[in-house]
Amino acid sequence: MELTKRLTLQRRNRTPALLYGLCVRAMAKHALGQKAGAQRDLERVYAADPEFPLPPKARAMMDAGTSA
Repeated sequence: MELTKRLTLQRRNRTPALLYGLCVRAMAKHALGQKAGAQRDLERVYAADPEFPLPPKARAMMDAGTSA
């Protein structure tokens, strides 16, 4: 979680690696019970790239109650 707190959130710097990191951070936040923060991170990914493949998978895992 500490590493993901350092992610750059500026829109112009959102590379695929950063979008992946935001998805991972969303799942970590969800596992820690920070569901609103997890939702915000996934919304950032959708806003940056609606076609990015990982958010639907992350959302499905969070809805299923798993973190792996």
